[in-house]
Amino acid sequence: MLRIIDAHIHKPRKAGLVATYRLWAKDFAKRYGLESMEEAFRLQMMEAPRIHSVLTYLADVYGVEPEIGSVDLKVSDAMAGGFERYVEAVMERESIEHAVMDLSLEAEEPDQAPQALDGLPVGRFSWTFNIVGMLHPLWAVSRGVGEVGELEDAISHQLHRLKGMGCRGLKNSMAYYRGLGISMVDEERADSAYKWLASNRAEYVESFPRPVPRYPTEEGRSHHLAYQDFVLRQIYIEAGKIGLPILIHVASTLHPALKPMNNDPSGLYSVLEDSEIMGAGTRFLILHGGYPLYREVAVILSQHPNAYADISFFSQYPAILEEMLTTFLQLAPSNKIMHGSDSNFFAEIMAYAAHNTRDCLGRVLSRFESDWGWSSKHCRIVAESVLSKNAMAFFGL
Repeated sequence: MLRIIDAHIHKPRKAGLVATYRLWAKDFAKRYGLESMEEAFRLQMMEAPRIHSVLTYLADVYGVEPEIGSVDLKVSDAMAGGFERYVEAVMERESIEHAVMDLSLEAEEPDQAPQALDGLPVGRFSWTFNIVGMLHPLWAVSRGVGEVGELEDAISHQLHRLKGMGCRGLKNSMAYYRGLGISMVDEERADSAYKWLASNRAEYVESFPRPVPRYPTEEGRSHHLAYQDFVLRQIYIEAGKIGLPILIHVASTLHPALKPMNNDPSGLYSVLEDSEIMGAGTRFLILHGGYPLYREVAVILSQHPNAYADISFFSQYPAILEEMLTTFLQLAPSNKIMHGSDSNFFAEIMAYAAHNTRDCLGRVLSRFESDWGWSSKHCRIVAESVLSKNAMAFFGL
């Protein structure tokens, strides 16, 4: 069994399938104004097609019927023997050697990151840090920044500190509330924007991973966008200089905040073709393959040497996964594509996604060999690359 590196997971918690998706259902109930959380839980989670497939996989693993209660009971028994041991067993089952963990929900400041790995198997996880908080004016205000020159120093200090602490990449989840493109903003414009924002109160609205500021006037929105674009560009350039890759959420599904207009991958052209960002050597990992616009992402991968993609989250959807893998492998160099699960709190999703990727990739590569002219040797190289070697090289594992 070929080993696997998972390029994108969330921290496993001591929670079963039902407990995990009840947490998700709270957000759906709030967003849709549903009368009860139970209604949201049933409609958005337990009737979701992927749940049936997860149950079938776990029923086979634990030797029970594919029924939620039976599966959750077996998982609960397994966790009772020690959570660290349980997580390790889940990873060993599907030969998951290592996973890169998104600490968006666990660490708002760098000091919180190392503690977030407590309770997990030692040496099996690396971590990434979410930069969205750095885009908010209060981040700079809290650090005593008075003008843009000081802001650049604060950004550099934060990124160097993260790198020194073992951070493997910087997560950008801004597609939950804004588009992916950035405009060129000079220091004078950024300075005036920052000073206005620092002296005017914002409203805060729910987002991932934490609330984001919103300004009710057109003037405020203009200043906010200009400020964010300036900060983003500084982060992207500095990250490239010190060898930290950027992981960008690009996908529209499941969560109601993920609107297609904010997840349009064409916005990335303004980033990937920025001469100073290119000169810094910054690498970008497009998380979740950009679904449903994964064909556009495949084109981007074929054009830009600094763009990569993972298949996280959609590795939980086998039919979609086959489509994505086929398109990516047909258009993009195979060293650009890597496995990821986007596993949530329920650790079993790591294994389920790894199982799917291994099976789907095998079927896709069989077609490349039998029908589309690839040699068996090349297919083997591609399989090893997608499952582990690409992530190892990208994250420096």
